[in-house]
Amino acid sequence: MYIIIILLLGVFAIVALNFKNIANSKEDQYNAFIEKGNEFLSSGQYDSALAEFDRAIEIEPTDIGTYYLKSSIHLKLNDFNNVILNTTKIIEIDKFNPLAYYLRAYSYLQNKDFDKAIKDFSESINMNISAEYLPSAYSGRGEAYLGIKNFMKALDDYKKAISMDDKEYLYFKNMGLIYLKVRGYGEAVEYYSKAISLKPDSSECFNDRAFAYILLKDYENALADVLKAKELNQSFAALYKNYAYIQIKLGDIKFAEESIKKAIALDSNNGDFYIILAAINLINDEHEPFYNNLELAENIGINFLDYFQDDMFDKVRNSDRFLKFYRKLFF
Repeated sequence: MYIIIILLLGVFAIVALNFKNIANSKEDQYNAFIEKGNEFLSSGQYDSALAEFDRAIEIEPTDIGTYYLKSSIHLKLNDFNNVILNTTKIIEIDKFNPLAYYLRAYSYLQNKDFDKAIKDFSESINMNISAEYLPSAYSGRGEAYLGIKNFMKALDDYKKAISMDDKEYLYFKNMGLIYLKVRGYGEAVEYYSKAISLKPDSSECFNDRAFAYILLKDYENALADVLKAKELNQSFAALYKNYAYIQIKLGDIKFAEESIKKAIALDSNNGDFYIILAAINLINDEHEPFYNNLELAENIGINFLDYFQDDMFDKVRNSDRFLKFYRKLFF
């Protein structure tokens, strides 16, 4: 939410400036529509506010302030397609408007249109967007690079963001994620630890650090972090995946199975969960369910392939069926 808060503050600041400049030069009818739209906006009547702003645009189609107001509403509604439409209109009117590129980039990012997000964040940075927004412009671009798996550029951008703002825990959390992706597990622990120092109530950070510890085979610290994550949020599905993984390593397969099934009950749309369930199938010599769960994991989407480096897959590592499945993940 940190980006949205910053964005909305920026939007209203820009709009206020615009209205100040046009207050004495626009027709009374235009001002009446804006005033009424702002009243609806203040009371949360967004559809009515949008209708008033559209009427104002009919009179003054080139005033960017009204498009910013519409964008602010669509941001509140998570309607990113309409943010894109309105910021595109601003850019058509003023192609050197870094905040419009920034808002549009953020919306592309939420829509997972990573290439367009990278382009627009770059435009906002190159246009010298104000220092207030620059760290999140770099972090937003870093997140987009992460989305296309360009981990080195993602690292560079997050490092720039941190150099400008070392109090935002999400920057450190995402650095931890990138290091997990490139198998820098020790570095991942360091960045997650910094994120936790900034936000000690983040169950996600504790759970992510637990995963890094698992990959380092440090099951004692992993277990401590999972239990802390559970203490903070018992409904966080991913912690039960890590909990199950740890229990496999500690030899309690029954408890591991209970834990992973709880993870799936809370969130059945995470492919990684089915990899852990498949591992339990394999330990129990249930080969057909093992492959069924691997296929399910692939169909849903797998976040990390490092699970398959674990020796618990040695039983089938050289089998034709497993190798056929494994190769599909890369080609």
